[in-house]
Amino acid sequence: MRLLTIPKEFYTKLKETAISNTNSMIHYAFSEHLCRSRMLLKYFGEISKEDCGVCDYCIEKERNKPIDSQLLKQMVNDIKSQIKTIENTSINEHVNKLSSQYKRDKLKFAIQWMLDNGIILVDDASKLKLN
Repeated sequence: MRLLTIPKEFYTKLKETAISNTNSMIHYAFSEHLCRSRMLLKYFGEISKEDCGVCDYCIEKERNKPIDSQLLKQMVNDIKSQIKTIENTSINEHVNKLSSQYKRDKLKFAIQWMLDNGIILVDDASKLKLN
């Protein structure tokens, strides 16, 4: 039986490729600063100018995106209107009713902003009231 020999240059190149691939996988797994789809496309030699919007990075980026003042004003007016219309309703009930119009995390931010600025109050039964 004959032994198979691999030239040292070929072995070295295989080892470098394996190390590079491993480093790329580690970068992909632990990166918190790039869209996952864009990283994969870049790895395969393609370029995307837009984030995918569905990976963990994109979802977290959207969640932490500040609300612009116009949207906040609109949400505050809608929440106030809803509190006037439906009394004795909890925060979650208000969020559920408005979640078809706005994202839930943005609604919670707006309600917290209203509480912090004294526009609304929470009573002893955890119901929202206008101040």
